[in-house]
Amino acid sequence: MKPRLNSYYIRLAASLFAFAGVCRAQFVDPEVNKPLWTVQQVSSSGAICSISTLGVAGSPQFPFALGFAVADGDGCVLIRGIGASLSRFGVQNCMSKPSMVLYDSKQRVVANSLTWSAIRNSDRNQIRLVFQAVGLFDIEDGMAEAIIMGKLAPGAYTVVITSAEGASGAVLGEVYKTNYVLQTGQ
Repeated sequence: MKPRLNSYYIRLAASLFAFAGVCRAQFVDPEVNKPLWTVQQVSSSGAICSISTLGVAGSPQFPFALGFAVADGDGCVLIRGIGASLSRFGVQNCMSKPSMVLYDSKQRVVANSLTWSAIRNSDRNQIRLVFQAVGLFDIEDGMAEAIIMGKLAPGAYTVVITSAEGASGAVLGEVYKTNYVLQTGQ
């Protein structure tokens, strides 16, 4: 009997920032479309506070999308699109300049990302304090990573990550619930 090479896909269901705080991942055999095994995490606080996924994206025709929902009234979030900074962790073919657009459930643009290197030093220092509070790795000055930070109304959202230069590469999409909103200078 000839051995076969199996490939599986992952079916994710998450209630991000939601009351239930349940995240489920099922590893599915595409030949029979049945879960092989399921992993479920229930948050003790009743809310899932982050989602982080590595993927490949490029031009607007080949985006990387990450969906999440905000269920409560204080939806302060930090959203990062990390490309070139991943190389220090051994990730190859990283996107050099990610760009993000945040959409609401009606496909309206809620926010466009800022480029890390273009953010004023004083604002970057404030954001770094949020990185530390959430437990995230820092982004070096001069990097062209994408950041969105702010307060969102309850609802469903999608972050679309593409390359500002049109070149494909590995990118890490991250959404974190925080207790902080960036107060930028005028």
